[in-house]
Amino acid sequence: MKKNTPEAVRDALFSRRTVAYTRGMLIGDERWLRPLFNECVEVLTPTVSITGKGTANLRIRNNSDITFVLAANGASDLVSVPGGITLPAGKTVIVPIRSKSDTLAGKKRVSIPVRVTNVLTGPDQGMAEEIEVTVNFAPAAAK
Repeated sequence: MKKNTPEAVRDALFSRRTVAYTRGMLIGDERWLRPLFNECVEVLTPTVSITGKGTANLRIRNNSDITFVLAANGASDLVSVPGGITLPAGKTVIVPIRSKSDTLAGKKRVSIPVRVTNVLTGPDQGMAEEIEVTVNFAPAAAK
């Protein structure tokens, strides 16, 4: 914003050079919202291990003063996650991830597709994002 006047604020809003916050939602252009979200949310356990169809817990920290609400946006081929995740402001949450196969082996990069439902890039359009983790898979023990 060039000046701190009502006209300058209006110009910045209509030119999509700002982010608005109202009723627990961030609204704006993705080029501003994505870096803001990525700076606020941190995966504290970027590498986990899963044996067989077991479960591992991701720890995700929200370093902001805004609660973020995530919804599943498709599915990973390798793991399943809860359909909805709330990241309360200033808190760390534990998110269980479960292997979809008991025969997977080795280290794999996994992208978990989510939609941030209270970060809007268009009318009723939550921002698409991916939670990236590395999973060390070990096959289930033979019976």
